[in-house]
Amino acid sequence: RLLSFDNVGIVGDGAVIVPPDGFDSTLFDLGRPGRASSLLIEGITFDFGAPDTGSRPVSALVDDGLVIRDLEVVGRQDAGRAMLRADVTDSDGTGLVERLRLPDGAAYETQSTAFLVGDRHRGELRFEDCQIIGFPDNGLYADPDHGRVEVVGGYYANCDISNVRVGNDSVVRGVHVRNDTAPSGYENMRGIRATHGDDVLIEDCTVELETVSGSDGGIVMGNQLTSGTVRNTRIEVDADGVSAIKAKPPDDALADGELVFEDIAVRGTAADGPAIEMLNREDCTFDRTTVVQSGASRDGFLFDYVSNGVIRDSRIDVTGRPVVSADRASVEVFDSHPPEVNTSR
Repeated sequence: RLLSFDNVGIVGDGAVIVPPDGFDSTLFDLGRPGRASSLLIEGITFDFGAPDTGSRPVSALVDDGLVIRDLEVVGRQDAGRAMLRADVTDSDGTGLVERLRLPDGAAYETQSTAFLVGDRHRGELRFEDCQIIGFPDNGLYADPDHGRVEVVGGYYANCDISNVRVGNDSVVRGVHVRNDTAPSGYENMRGIRATHGDDVLIEDCTVELETVSGSDGGIVMGNQLTSGTVRNTRIEVDADGVSAIKAKPPDDALADGELVFEDIAVRGTAADGPAIEMLNREDCTFDRTTVVQSGASRDGFLFDYVSNGVIRDSRIDVTGRPVVSADRASVEVFDSHPPEVNTSR
């Protein structure tokens, strides 16, 4: 434990740390708000192969200059809590988590999060080319009330609640998300979840929902998100009844901003329900969207209580209804195929 410092490095050259059987405490507890800056942690493997092992390898609360690079945890987490935590605690501070590897996940009973950006976060934290697989309570849980997160590249797979979870004006770019297993007990295996704030940007991503225990959708816009953009993103849905994109109704107290979708491709064999679902939103615009779903009774778009829905230059090829405008929703379709709008459920 080192709570106050300036300019500290912990660098491994082939270092492997092996907690003993039953160990579930923090290994490196580093920094506190206003007391720590400039921390490097690099090149360390933590081996969780021992039974009932679930320590927190690193908890880092640093004002500025945080770098966690080439950190790996091997072996499934059998006990403990959220595996890793990092907060950039000054509003002008920055941090980087690069090439993190968490390939073996955690037992369902732990209800563990892979990586938590906590409630003391105020600055900007970038995750680059990370791998997180198989956690029961979010993979990357990065939607604190303050600060910003950028997720660039990487592979996130088979996590419950969300594989990647962000808020505020955060960015998710070039990320590959995949769900291809249905673990017992998992209930909501979402791909990318934007929970709250303004102007979240999701772009150049691939989301694949092949098999899930249950899921709200591939990309889900939460009740407290006022506005956001999804651009140049491919979503493959083979799980029946699961939406590729879902925007939930905003909380009544929020100013409802615009949701913009550009150059989106939705494909796959999913049956039943809508591929794209917009619920009680003011403005939803889709430009150059392709929806091709071959499963039975699959609708293209559902607009429910949407006052200004727009679809332009799009292709809709589904077995059900191409566009469903329900409960006094207002939808305009321009230069799309097919152009029909079905006003019944």
